[in-house]
Amino acid sequence: MGPTCQNIEYRWCGKRGLKLLSAQNTKLLTASATTAAIQSRARTNEMLSQDPEVARIFWDGIADRDSLAVEDQRRFDPLILSKVEGRSQDYFFHRQGVSSVESWQMAEAGIAWMLEQPGYRQWWRLWKTSFSSEFQDYIDGRLREREQVDSEATAARA
Repeated sequence: MGPTCQNIEYRWCGKRGLKLLSAQNTKLLTASATTAAIQSRARTNEMLSQDPEVARIFWDGIADRDSLAVEDQRRFDPLILSKVEGRSQDYFFHRQGVSSVESWQMAEAGIAWMLEQPGYRQWWRLWKTSFSSEFQDYIDGRLREREQVDSEATAARA
């Protein structure tokens, strides 16, 4: 029997084997990064559920970040940063075609909820440059869509 790709060496597997190996590595890296993002969100949620002061800062902050004391803003900002970083990662997995439709739908629902919160929007204006220009454009586009819907709803009530 001749050599197989089980040894995963270029001279035995050729370009097709390298493509297979590359695809497998991409899936493994994506799975690892997804797991890390889920664990990060779980840690943040655990903090929120176990520490009443962190929970107060979070809920007060998403209602109105600008009204928080400076010390509370310094605690609020990294909480939100970790949540938005996870959504950024979800966005890029979706763009690369490596996440499931269901995963992206859940991420989009999380993004939509986030953008409904005044404190998140305040935070985004201050921190958005921490993210890639592509993700900034995506979130800013979602914000413009939301503003358009709000404007149309206000006009309909008038």
